[in-house]
Amino acid sequence: MKKRILLSGCCALVLAGCSKGEQATEGMHAEFLAPRLNDAYVTSAPAAPAPPAAPAAAAGAPAQASPIAVTVPQLAYRYEYGLETPASAISGLVAHHEAACRAAGPTVCQITGSKVVQESKSRVSGELSMRAQPGWLATFRAGLEGDAKTAGGKVMKSDTTTEDLSTQIVDTEAAVRARITLRDRLQNLLATRPGKLEELLQLEQQLAQVQGEIDAAQSNLAMMRQRVASSAITVEYRSKGSLSEDGAWAPVAQAIRGSQGAMAATIGFLIIAFSVLLPLAIVFGAIGYVILRFRRQRKAKARAAKASAADSPKTAA
Repeated sequence: MKKRILLSGCCALVLAGCSKGEQATEGMHAEFLAPRLNDAYVTSAPAAPAPPAAPAAAAGAPAQASPIAVTVPQLAYRYEYGLETPASAISGLVAHHEAACRAAGPTVCQITGSKVVQESKSRVSGELSMRAQPGWLATFRAGLEGDAKTAGGKVMKSDTTTEDLSTQIVDTEAAVRARITLRDRLQNLLATRPGKLEELLQLEQQLAQVQGEIDAAQSNLAMMRQRVASSAITVEYRSKGSLSEDGAWAPVAQAIRGSQGAMAATIGFLIIAFSVLLPLAIVFGAIGYVILRFRRQRKAKARAAKASAADSPKTAA
């Protein structure tokens, strides 16, 4: 009986130890598999929605670079027009265009050149040069064709040229800024640095030279800006029927002008030669006449002497 009780107690203890070992083993497996299950869960679980992006300024990110500024090209415009009208209308047309420029005022339009050449009643030419603001000049250019038709002519030439002064203006502005900085340094050095009289004089000479360069560069810069702010125009006027200088008849026109010049030069030379040689011809002609008359008289006397000599023997016989 005691043996059975001891045997049953041992079995109970063995069973209890086995159950505890299984529980411990299951706990160890659970601890070993937990991170893997968590990894699998994290991998297979749907991703959480990303939070809204914070502004760059709030996140401390650097601000975006501002776009590069696009500068407008600094262009200087020049217009050239050619009008062909009757010879009698050219002077009035030039005067009309001059009056339109003067009426606009010197701040809007300025006349830089004007001429009218009348070679004959049927051959007249003219030229008018102006510099004006683009707005007024656009209106003036639009009215040229109407003015030519009113005068009985037409527009024969229309040409527009431009010159980009952007690089020159930028370079000149940079040079002016650099020279101004150098001038300020020289002025500060001249005011604060004690030195000998010779050194001070050298500084003053350098300062004067730099100031002269600044003035010249600023004048050049102002001139270029004036060329950009205003445009130049040249209007040429010529009478109808005159030979064109830009066509197939250009060599003929040049030959005619050349022959006229050569003819005028020849006539001028003959006039000078005649004015110089005429007095000499009169003097030498008078001397030659006197000599010739004197010789004739001597010959006449000689013949008379021979004739008298020939008659004297006959008389004696």
